[in-house]
Amino acid sequence: MMRRAPLALVLLLALVASCATETPQTFGRVCEPGITRWCACPARATGVQVCDADGSGWGPCTRCGTSPVPVDGSPPPSIDGSAPGPDPEAGPVGPDAAGATPDGSGPTPPGAKPIMFAAGHYPKLKAQLAGLGPFIVYGWAADPSLSMYSQQVALLGQIQDPGVTKMLMFSSLATASGKLGNAGELAKLKSAGVTALGYNTEGDKTPASEMNGLTQAVSQFAQLAQKSGLDAIWGPIRATAEKMSDASYSQMIAAGLDGVGLQEQKWIESACVPQRAAAVKALSARLKKLAGSSGFAVQVQVMPTRCAAGDAYAAKNCGTQGPKFHHCQAFGDQIAPSVDSLAIWASSPADNADLVPLIRALRHK
Repeated sequence: MMRRAPLALVLLLALVASCATETPQTFGRVCEPGITRWCACPARATGVQVCDADGSGWGPCTRCGTSPVPVDGSPPPSIDGSAPGPDPEAGPVGPDAAGATPDGSGPTPPGAKPIMFAAGHYPKLKAQLAGLGPFIVYGWAADPSLSMYSQQVALLGQIQDPGVTKMLMFSSLATASGKLGNAGELAKLKSAGVTALGYNTEGDKTPASEMNGLTQAVSQFAQLAQKSGLDAIWGPIRATAEKMSDASYSQMIAAGLDGVGLQEQKWIESACVPQRAAAVKALSARLKKLAGSSGFAVQVQVMPTRCAAGDAYAAKNCGTQGPKFHHCQAFGDQIAPSVDSLAIWASSPADNADLVPLIRALRHK
């Protein structure tokens, strides 16, 4: 069966394909610590920059006019002594280095993987999100707030920026079937640029019949999405995902499931990073092995308030301290090679206020 590449994987592959050389896959590292590159000095002279010890950014342009020798593979100065052209891997240097665009298509960490959050945040925070992409934004069509469905679709349609992928999430298979079974509604979704459907199964929003038969419900949702020409992502709590059998996953994948979005929830503030990262890596490896060569995207969801509480837990129980959100930052860095994107669930006032600071922490900015 021919399978479409999941939305997070499409973004990741696009990023990798745009690079001339392979770069680390991470949520926050900008460069390899200690490596140097050419940079432009005043009066068209050439200097060099050194990557910070933690890989979070490039140092100042120094040794101007001394013809240093970087080790990043970039071309040397031209014969006439003028500064070299921009390094396509390193992004802009000099006065224009901060010229990031609000849509996430400006300078971002090499190999940075997508971060997902609610579409409602994007228009309000667009300027603050400059250079922090790529992003996935989702509209929320849960049954208790289904009256918001049309508004969510319209909101997704208003976001036209490159570097932003769109998903619509349902909490009920019956509701998703009703909407997607209507040719007019499906056309609206595609016109709005929606490329994926999420099935977020939670006890207080998903019908008991679906929760009690998740294998069949997820399989039917995947078939529905595939028939509609959209990707299908299932969003369970990680504990639920870990308990599912290989046979269940094989059935879901065969039905067209393209990925999972694991809700990390309480573990953020009740377990140290090594234990949590090991659990995510093991589950991701298991799912990708079951999917084989067809491709399968794994996403992990965190929450700002839980990440802040996790800092206190880490200081008391894990022997680690640092700036705000260091607990989730370290977690994101450790799981980056094993997952395809990270999601941030922000709905309360406290979560909303810390959405951008958490994204910046994950990007090491």
